[in-house]
Amino acid sequence: MRVTRAIRLHKWRTTAVVVVLAAGAGLGIWLTTGSAGADYELTSAATGTVQQSVSATSTIEAVNQADVDFATAGKVATVSVVVGQQVAAGAVLGTLDPSTLQATVAQDEASVAGDESKLDSDESGQTVQTANQAITTAQQQVTLQNQQIATDQTAITNDQTNLTATEASNAVSLAQSQNAVTDAQTKLSTDETTLSTDETTESTEQTFIDDNCPSSTMPVTYGCTSMDTSTLSADEAKVTADETTITQDQQSIQVDQLSLQSTQIKNAQAVTSAQQAITNAQQTLANAQVTLQDDEQTVTNDQNNVNDDQGSLGSQIQSDEASLEAANVQLQSAESDLSSASLTAPVGGTVTEVNVSVGDEATAGTTVVGSSASSSSSSSSSSGSTPTYAFEIIGTAAFDADASISSADVAQVQVGDQAQLTVSGSATPVYGTVSSLGLVATVSSGVATFPVTISVTGTPSGLYSGMTATTSIIVLDRSNVLTVPSSAVHTLGTSSFVYELSKGKEVEHTVTVGAVGTTLTQITAGLASGDKVVLANLAAVIPTAGTSTSPFGGGLGGLGGGGAFRITGGGGLGGGGFVGRGLGG
Repeated sequence: MRVTRAIRLHKWRTTAVVVVLAAGAGLGIWLTTGSAGADYELTSAATGTVQQSVSATSTIEAVNQADVDFATAGKVATVSVVVGQQVAAGAVLGTLDPSTLQATVAQDEASVAGDESKLDSDESGQTVQTANQAITTAQQQVTLQNQQIATDQTAITNDQTNLTATEASNAVSLAQSQNAVTDAQTKLSTDETTLSTDETTESTEQTFIDDNCPSSTMPVTYGCTSMDTSTLSADEAKVTADETTITQDQQSIQVDQLSLQSTQIKNAQAVTSAQQAITNAQQTLANAQVTLQDDEQTVTNDQNNVNDDQGSLGSQIQSDEASLEAANVQLQSAESDLSSASLTAPVGGTVTEVNVSVGDEATAGTTVVGSSASSSSSSSSSSGSTPTYAFEIIGTAAFDADASISSADVAQVQVGDQAQLTVSGSATPVYGTVSSLGLVATVSSGVATFPVTISVTGTPSGLYSGMTATTSIIVLDRSNVLTVPSSAVHTLGTSSFVYELSKGKEVEHTVTVGAVGTTLTQITAGLASGDKVVLANLAAVIPTAGTSTSPFGGGLGGLGGGGAFRITGGGGLGGGGFVGRGLGG
């Protein structure tokens, strides 16, 4: 066919373009002639970088922008800037004639001074002052009496604590004295038992001697010895000692009992004294509370006196105070209007609009800063109406790009993704980062889109609010991975494959695909670096219209875009269609 011959005639030029474009990705492309005479473009799987992106159209907007207007009405006295001028935040943009505003402030100040003088005059009655002084004195007495009550309550608390401590100490000393008496009585009982035992032993020894030793000269044969006499003497001495001990024990008991009695007396006196201290403190507190009631009644009486004295002036003073308050509000408003006569830039940037001139009558307006300012500007421009603001300032230090992406792409985009923006009319791209992703879609004609904001990196020159930019948001970036041109990969359902050339024929080879970029596709399984795959059969017939069945899949798309030729096919060995989008740009 004529078209086929044309492709063959241009085969050398096509091949040259492919080699140049594929060199950047580390791909080699060859022309191969099969046994059937068909010419094939082959390429090798090689290590490269795959970037998958989402495309959108965005509008450039300055981050810092403002529609600036006078906060009060007046005649414009000066305009200090022109369109295109750079201004810093705080710079004066224009002023209103201050003479009328200054006269209003002076008049309001005079009204405030007059109202203050009248109020002072009405409140300066001597009777009222005296009554107020009496209230102050009575309130001071109430304060002092409250302090005295607090002191008395503290004293009661301390006395109650002291009573508790005294009772506890008394219990300890009483127990000690009682224990001493008990111990002495126990010792006496023990010593009396010992005496009784010793007296029994002495009596037994004496009876033995009396019965067996009628005289000291009796022979030993009667059972009496000198030892018996000694033993008796010892027993008598022991009895005597026991009697002495008992006497001492009885004296100790008397001493301990006297001590116990003394302790009981002292304890009773201490408790009585502590209880009396509490009674005295409670009486003092009661007296102070009575005095406090008297002082509070005095304050009430003095306040009634003041109320009586102010009765005749009350209505007038209230009227004076209301007039003074209204005059102060009016003065503050006039002072605010005067300070607003000088209009300053809320942000730094370029003056893009000046809508007032010297001598104009300015109406009171509102300054809008941020995205709302850009909205109001766009609205005014699109409607053709006269802007309601005096000046417009667009910042040049930072820009955002506002874009919309489809619901199919929104799940791939995340805050922090890198983006490339190409402004209309410029071949130099600028870069940015996704700073926000809207969660609420806008539906138009049944199509849902989601807002995305991209923060432009740095301060590139040549950017202005309202510019349109073609935007690519990089959602996947894989480096040093095995790749082939995207047009060499065919997908049927969930399976992907490439064609390899075997004995002059294309053979389908299953692969596992990773990231899919515009020009390259990542192969995670099924190929090794250097394996050759078919890009296209240059002898294939190009259909004249619609689609046509091709004996193979594949194409040259993704190697630079553009269009030396286009092949659209379906079926083939793998049953999948393909698109060849050309080798040249």
